[in-house]
Amino acid sequence: MERYDYGFRYGNGGFTLLELLVGLAAGVLVLTLAVPAMLDFYRHNLRASSVNRLVSSLHLARSEAVNRTQKITLCPSSDGVQCDSSLEWQDGWMIFANTDSETGTRTDGEPIIRVQSPVGDGIRLVNGSNRRYLVYQPSGTATGFSSKFLACDPDGDADPVGIWLSNTGRIAKVESFSAEDAAACTPQDG
Repeated sequence: MERYDYGFRYGNGGFTLLELLVGLAAGVLVLTLAVPAMLDFYRHNLRASSVNRLVSSLHLARSEAVNRTQKITLCPSSDGVQCDSSLEWQDGWMIFANTDSETGTRTDGEPIIRVQSPVGDGIRLVNGSNRRYLVYQPSGTATGFSSKFLACDPDGDADPVGIWLSNTGRIAKVESFSAEDAAACTPQDG
């Protein structure tokens, strides 16, 4: 009887223990370097996304003020019905047509234009200019003084992503941050 060789070689079918350990160590090293970088990338994108949602709302509020020829107010709102008295906007905000002279308060009958849901994932969205609400005039200008918004890292470790709203109603990206900005982004205890 003749034997056939099917190409199987005993002793060459796998990895040695040393090869497995070296491969495992290389994989652990790559993961150790890649995971923190991916988390930083993810958190930066969350902050940028929060700011982009706010910018979209600011553009809408300005456009509605011009189109409706009336004051439009934008304020933080956790319930989507009334303005909050907080300087932090991460719990959501709303835009409403302001038909009376109470600019920071929505009264019954004033139409709500948009309610924005919370930004989530621990991101803090802070008004660094101590403004609890913004009002756009029918001319498209923002009343009061210029305002800065910062999207802060949950741990306060990374630079915030920020925008600047001028009195003319124009929006610009904040390129540098002050000590006050860092203090505004410091996580609050309690």
